[in-house]
Amino acid sequence: MTDSMNRARVKVLLDNGIISHAEFAEPAKKTNEVLWGSHKILNPILGFKRKPPHENDEYQRQINAIFTIGRLIREGRISAYTSNEIRFESFRRSCIIKAFYALKDCNISKCPTPIERSKCRKTISFSEHVSKGGKKDRAKGVNLGSANQIPFMKWLRDIEESAVLRILEHREKLDLTEFEVESLRMIEWYKFICSRFRSLENLPDAFHLWTAERNHMNVFLTLEKKLPNLVKQIKEEKNNRLTITTEVLQPIEFLCWMGVQEPDEVPIEYDKFYNYFEVD
Repeated sequence: MTDSMNRARVKVLLDNGIISHAEFAEPAKKTNEVLWGSHKILNPILGFKRKPPHENDEYQRQINAIFTIGRLIREGRISAYTSNEIRFESFRRSCIIKAFYALKDCNISKCPTPIERSKCRKTISFSEHVSKGGKKDRAKGVNLGSANQIPFMKWLRDIEESAVLRILEHREKLDLTEFEVESLRMIEWYKFICSRFRSLENLPDAFHLWTAERNHMNVFLTLEKKLPNLVKQIKEEKNNRLTITTEVLQPIEFLCWMGVQEPDEVPIEYDKFYNYFEVD
């Protein structure tokens, strides 16, 4: 990290996996035996327990480091961001449990996406708009459509230059912002990243990286391994005309990049019951 970044807040785009795995607790219940006269009554007590550890120890270490990242955001050392596409992904899971939430009280701003999907893919179905449109959706029998996340991003990947020019001609009718117009003019950058992935399932990763790059983020923070490895490979290639200025890092690598050598302890233990009065 440069001296100028030390003096200024580091701009970080948080992947959906970071936000979802910041939730360390899950609902729990235990019974307490109460004597009522000569009768014993089992009184239920509601509270929380820590989620089971991930089967991969290294992956769990990465998750644990999110608590330290939350502290850095609250301390003002990090300016954290999300985007509409990342927020849509969060709608696919249940509501966040705020107890022992690593990003509690963190200010997370929203940055613009290169192209807002709703301007190119109209639908009255909220479910269609928030669905990924990938293998898991097909297995679940989810109704798929062109407004799903992956079909939209595939359309952008495959769009021809002549079609881009026609869209730009109708920019006012489509209500495109200057930011979106500039993104369309730079769409070859996104197409190149997409070309390095074999599976359509990875197109959202390419789009999120494009979002980070277009918004001049210092870091795109993710729990995934494939995208960081791909970006490192691209940067090491000779005769590569593509410039990637955003660092793509996992939590522990990011903390080292920030000069934090030891992550904070996670303030919730395994196999321990916490009632509501023990949680801030």
